[in-house]
Amino acid sequence: MDLARLAVAAALIVALVSADAGLVALLAIPIPSALLILIVTCARLRRSGVLVWPSFSPRSWRSVARGSLALGLAIALQVVYLRVGLVTVALLAGDQQAGYYGAAFRITEVLLAVPVLAVTAIFPILARAAWTDETRLVSVLGRSFQAAAVLGGWAGLMVLVGAPLAIAVIAGAEFSEAVPVLRVQGLSVAAGCVSTVFALALVALRRHRALLVVNAVLLVGTALVAAGLTLTDGALGAAVAASAGEVVYAASTGVVLYRVLRRRADVGMLARVGIALAAASSVVLVPAHPVVRMALGTTVFGALCAGLRVLPGEFVRAARQLTGTAP
Repeated sequence: MDLARLAVAAALIVALVSADAGLVALLAIPIPSALLILIVTCARLRRSGVLVWPSFSPRSWRSVARGSLALGLAIALQVVYLRVGLVTVALLAGDQQAGYYGAAFRITEVLLAVPVLAVTAIFPILARAAWTDETRLVSVLGRSFQAAAVLGGWAGLMVLVGAPLAIAVIAGAEFSEAVPVLRVQGLSVAAGCVSTVFALALVALRRHRALLVVNAVLLVGTALVAAGLTLTDGALGAAVAASAGEVVYAASTGVVLYRVLRRRADVGMLARVGIALAAASSVVLVPAHPVVRMALGTTVFGALCAGLRVLPGEFVRAARQLTGTAP
């Protein structure tokens, strides 16, 4: 059904662009595609014996609205926070610096959507375990945290090493000054993978207000730091502020989460991943094509993670199956 929604949206985009439709028509595309999926979903549920119909219960509405309002505000602040750097550079550093920051930001924006999609897939498990089985919740959370740390570290490494190639392909050679901006934002990608796990776990535990407070404080703090650094270093300063903010966000949500669970996070595992990432980052100095450096960085990072025993068991089993060494 989700693929059908995307297909309908793509078809509407092609049709409206061919008809030379305006911006308003293009912005309205999600409406018909969402309605189509709603109708299909209700029809499928009805065939399964589940009758879906609006329920008029003001008391239930109030209960749902209290949590939904805090969560909605937290998500809105998160969306604004991610774009603080872009707005700050545009206001304080001029169009050219805004262009450099925007080119790098568009790449990291796409990459940050990947962990959201991945963690959303396990959110039903987190949500159910949060109310029925705390032991299972802690187990799933620990494995997800480990996988996010390793994959996030690898993604950040690829941004660091492959930044020249990415900027050349996406924006062109005239945006070469955006390369260091993108490299700094690679830290945002790495931290974002971890913070996504923590944030959705807090949602599963219905700690919406705590998430809202963290997002609000982070938004104000990042905006102030970004303004100061942008005045001195332009787009690069804003990138430093954004990456620092993402690291603080991951740490803050992690502290809140593990205090709620009365558990300790596996800081040792995270430190070992950091060591592997720092060592593998040295490949950026190798005089070779970015693709070669990316392949070399992946090999070094994977070998170090395996040696330090931070690779999730699922990764190891999958690798053995691919290489034919599985027992």
